Amino acid sequence: MQTLHHPDGLAVRFDANAFSAEPIDRGYRFVPVDAAEQRSPQAVDLTLEQGAGAAGSWPESKELDGRRVRYRIDTRPGGSAGDPFVLIAWVDCSARHVMVRQEAQAETPAEADFNPAWSLLSGATCSA
Repeated sequence: MQTLHHPDGLAVRFDANAFSAEPIDRGYRFVPVDAAEQRSPQAVDLTLEQGAGAAGSWPESKELDGRRVRYRIDTRPGGSAGDPFVLIAWVDCSARHVMVRQEAQAETPAEADFNPAWSLLSGATCSA
């Protein structure tokens, strides 16, 4: 396991054998290390956002390591690999919130694999 510390205060503990990470504005983009071998590699963006919660509609919630995560799964018509489903989720972190976004293609939302996003969000913390 490796921990990255972003200048904005986001810290992420992740499996460096599973993901490579590159800094982006307010966070990191994680890409599977075997992305070149995947038909549709799915990057995960993890960012630290201002405000205690994200604006918008968050119809779903779940517990993740003792923290309440709010999320939604958006969809649009897709191609031969199925429809693209986008998981957007956030969790409170001090007076801010950590947001994760991952797109996955599948035939149904239940078949979309969002485990990478949940794993990375689980390893995310922030400093005040």
